[in-house]
Amino acid sequence: MIADTKDTAALLTRATESRRYSQNGEDGVLQHLFDLLGRGNGRYVEIGCEDGTECNTRLLRESGWSGWMFDAAHERPDIGLFRNRISRENVLAILSHHKVPRHFDLLSLDIDFNDFHVLDAILAEHRPRVIVVEYNASLGPDLDAVVPYRPDGCWDGTRWFGASLGAFARLAAAHGYVPVYCESAGVNLFLVEQGEWPHPARPLAEIYRPPRYGAAGDGHAQDPASRPFLSSSHYLIPGAARSYTPYGQVSYLVNDEYIGRVFAGGGYWEELEVTQVARQLAGRQGVALDVGAHIGSHALALAALCPELTFICFEPQSGLRLLLERNVAENGLSERIVVSDKAIAHQACPITMAGSFSDGSGAQQAIRYDGSAFGNYGGVQIGVDGEVVDALALDALADLPVVYMKVDVEGAERLAFFGAKHLLERQRPLILFEHRSDRQLPPIVLEALRIPAEVQRFDVVAHLRGLGYAMSPLGQDTLAAPPAVNPLATTVEAAASASPGFTAVEPDTPLVATASCAASIPKILFQTWKSRTNLPHQFAQCRSSFLDANPSFAAPLWDDADNRRFVQLRFPWFLPLFDSYPREIYRADAVRYLFLYAFGGVYADLDMICLQPLDRIAGLPNVLLGRMGADGDFEHSLPNAAMASPPRHPFWLLVIAKLIEAQTRLPHGRPEHLTGPVALKSANDEWAQRPECAQRLVAAVARHLPPELCPAAPSPICILASADWFPFNWADPIHQIYRRGLLAKGRQLTVGECRALFPTASMVTFWSHSWEPEAGLPQLG
Repeated sequence: MIADTKDTAALLTRATESRRYSQNGEDGVLQHLFDLLGRGNGRYVEIGCEDGTECNTRLLRESGWSGWMFDAAHERPDIGLFRNRISRENVLAILSHHKVPRHFDLLSLDIDFNDFHVLDAILAEHRPRVIVVEYNASLGPDLDAVVPYRPDGCWDGTRWFGASLGAFARLAAAHGYVPVYCESAGVNLFLVEQGEWPHPARPLAEIYRPPRYGAAGDGHAQDPASRPFLSSSHYLIPGAARSYTPYGQVSYLVNDEYIGRVFAGGGYWEELEVTQVARQLAGRQGVALDVGAHIGSHALALAALCPELTFICFEPQSGLRLLLERNVAENGLSERIVVSDKAIAHQACPITMAGSFSDGSGAQQAIRYDGSAFGNYGGVQIGVDGEVVDALALDALADLPVVYMKVDVEGAERLAFFGAKHLLERQRPLILFEHRSDRQLPPIVLEALRIPAEVQRFDVVAHLRGLGYAMSPLGQDTLAAPPAVNPLATTVEAAASASPGFTAVEPDTPLVATASCAASIPKILFQTWKSRTNLPHQFAQCRSSFLDANPSFAAPLWDDADNRRFVQLRFPWFLPLFDSYPREIYRADAVRYLFLYAFGGVYADLDMICLQPLDRIAGLPNVLLGRMGADGDFEHSLPNAAMASPPRHPFWLLVIAKLIEAQTRLPHGRPEHLTGPVALKSANDEWAQRPECAQRLVAAVARHLPPELCPAAPSPICILASADWFPFNWADPIHQIYRRGLLAKGRQLTVGECRALFPTASMVTFWSHSWEPEAGLPQLG
């Protein structure tokens, strides 16, 4: 450690700069720094060094130091130079592969674009004593500016790159480093570990050097597109993670109890809802309002699916808004999505947010954005003890061509819609909104806000109906369509009502001709048991929960003989494999996929309990699968206990191909692997990750089919959150303890009690595994 001195400016000056192999004066600065600090282990890491001829570590290497160099275009193992394109995602794995120690003397980083992001990732696990990193001197000494992260981002010759001195100073402080010097060309910043530098930090204005490079000697060219920078605050968020999805990269809070868990598990929050909305808005131009935008996942997906739309996203929570702005910028959507910090209310006024969570595992705990504990960040309400924000009424936007509104304001719907009456009257947009009776604002909040009585009495649903809107459930929300739009319109009637013969849905039911095939989920509930006439009492109760909740559904119950007859008639080429299975459970698994392919509809195991009507999914064009648990990599995470599909979706042919493949590879495997959830997940992974291979397998199976069973055009596969179909997780020890307690006590559950246990679920199963000797199921009372 260097001796203390009051004149910290004299420690490093332009006179200390010299250049032998470095681009500018870095050689001299580093030599002087290590003369002051002393040499440690003599190890270095340099990222972005071209061929190693002109770089910041060559002089050290020739002085007896050793280390690792990485460059995207060059490799010379004889000098420790390895060819790797470094990103935030791979840098730690690459350093680990090369056995780089946690502590080393020098890190030099110059990759021209993502320097801030890669440095942040490195410092999460490594502690170099000295850091040399390129900063963007064109941004001045005080501005806090960081280029939005893109894994493949690279410098394009303009000033839109890297990060400002101010941003690097904040990053350094967050990791325990001190900015000590900028070399005179205005290219590189030097940081020293705080414990090695016992001096007060110098003002940034003192160490800043302007750019002395570029054609005119004043930096690179201006960015003609004026692309935005973010700030260090957008990236120094504890507990933030990133997911790469079909709709773009999404940053989220890992401790967000609902939304974060869905993304952490590999899913996409409310994908079913946003894809259905996109279907209604296809080809529309105009403005979409996302009220209560959270991290922006709804707007991001809709922007990808509806490229003609522009968006205004309202998010008053400052912690979430940083992630929202980050997601917008990182996906290159800043020209299409405007982010507002306003809350939405009945009028323009200041609004106080709640200071604590109102529900979830963090209920009554203070809201903090530090990653410390789980909480329902998407459920934060207006309150009396949180941050104060400005609110506006949506009628202020009544002149905009608003074609869509998503309103998720956690019990403040009366306020939001009361303040949008003029906008709704003029624009009649499609609306997706949440409106729960158990989530309305408490009286203490209404009193504190002095909400007028007419606003408190305002009936959102009645008002929308008065404007001619038609309401339909969609997920946990309500889709309100103006008179000109039918939210669940399909090209033809669902196959379940195509003919009286089809309603019976027997194994030999005539198939609807391909030309008139319904492109949506028909109202058919398919279930199967060993015998039609000998259904165990507990399964009969569960089945009744579906029949009572869905009186308009055809509900065939097939037995083992029906299943075989169906395969023999429709899929005779599959019959040898079907007959070769050692137990009926394998055949019951296989036949459900074949049924969904031939007829479409909903399949549910007989131990599933229906908690909500299935009308909300009838008419959708997608294959619906449900996730169990939060771990999307768990091989059992996509159960085949409940599935839904339009008829002749090619995905089911891929599943059949996987069954054939599994039988060849694991001829004596368990049902889960040969025909059950593991096989289903394998097919879904193939469909999502290796589409060309999936197409070949589908084509191979389709060659066996007659013309009336040819596959239809594919629609997206939607994976529902675990809270929807499979809230009870058999792989969770706590869930299993609860299940065993119910069985031990002979507990009788009513459907109402199940709804109370799982308020957001459409159905639930306690996983009886009826094909195993130890099967058990809590009784329905």
